Amino acid sequence: MSVEINLMDIIPKYSYTNSKVICKKDIHKLIIYYINYYTTGKLKTNKFQPAKAEIPKKLIVNDSVAIAVGLYFGDGQKSIKSKSYQAMRFANSEYKLNKTFLEFLNQLNVKNKKLNAYLCLSTNLKPVKEECIHYWSTSLDIPSANFYKVGWDVPKNITSKFASKGTLSIMYNNSSFRLVFDAIYKKVLNLALVDKIIAKNVLKGIIASDGNVFFKASHRQISIAAKPNESREYVRKLFEMLNIHPNKDCLTKGHESITITGYSNLKKAYDLQLCDVHPNKQKKLKNLINSYKNICYRKQVAKKIILKHLQIQPSSVKELAEKLNRTKNAIRRYLYMFEEGGLVKRTRKSQTSRTGRYAEVWELI
Repeated sequence: MSVEINLMDIIPKYSYTNSKVICKKDIHKLIIYYINYYTTGKLKTNKFQPAKAEIPKKLIVNDSVAIAVGLYFGDGQKSIKSKSYQAMRFANSEYKLNKTFLEFLNQLNVKNKKLNAYLCLSTNLKPVKEECIHYWSTSLDIPSANFYKVGWDVPKNITSKFASKGTLSIMYNNSSFRLVFDAIYKKVLNLALVDKIIAKNVLKGIIASDGNVFFKASHRQISIAAKPNESREYVRKLFEMLNIHPNKDCLTKGHESITITGYSNLKKAYDLQLCDVHPNKQKKLKNLINSYKNICYRKQVAKKIILKHLQIQPSSVKELAEKLNRTKNAIRRYLYMFEEGGLVKRTRKSQTSRTGRYAEVWELI
């Protein structure tokens, strides 16, 4: 299922410099631009006027578009402070993710030859600097002349991402296009809050760019780095739409994130293939799921499962324990809690011959 956006309807009326945005219609495209003036009101010369952006009239929000928006949510430049509003920028170290984002830009009539690139390399890759530029240039079809700068970083360890081919920043220096791109980005994020398919694919992009699949011994989780509180709230809403229940946010300074744990949550993430956009994360999630020896449920999930079973058929503690692979005491704790809350009741059947106790059957009220 895809959603069509009429781009004419979402173009902002004013630029980030409070200039009125002008939109002209062509046969197959829209031409977007605005005019800059000095504070005195005098018109700036052509040299200081923003370039025009040529975009299609409509955009189909399919799986790949939603994933690309999710990638930008994690690794795109959202700031408009200083002069950052003059360019669209995306950075990642994985070829596949950069390729997916470039395909999205191509749908918006942005040609690769118009893009600039900034490459950040590990200091131990100085001898192969030109080879790294050649790799990114040929694999993504961006002219090597457009690689205007190479930055250097000292890797924290030998397994750092910088140890391969570096991190590539893709830039499109067009402030008119940045206006349109931001409008599309916000529109797709809003659509994801009402459409489960779009929500799933946006989450795929977010996990691919900013997610981490971690398991060591009995600790298993998927975490998504997100410093702003509004970003964590947004990701939480997407998870909830897919019936996945996140933990409390991690608020440790410098490590702010939203996490999901528990077999039922992680298994659902695996079944929905939320990690399959990144080359390695879905495989790691599969190994994580297979590492469970005993299936367990988080409290909120176990509650729903028990009530669902009782809705189908009244059951005894023993029957529920066998179905859910849980101890009888664990089942009893939930049932007593439900009984106090007025959700269930128990009825006594005939006495058992061995113990003389009454067999109890639990059912929904």
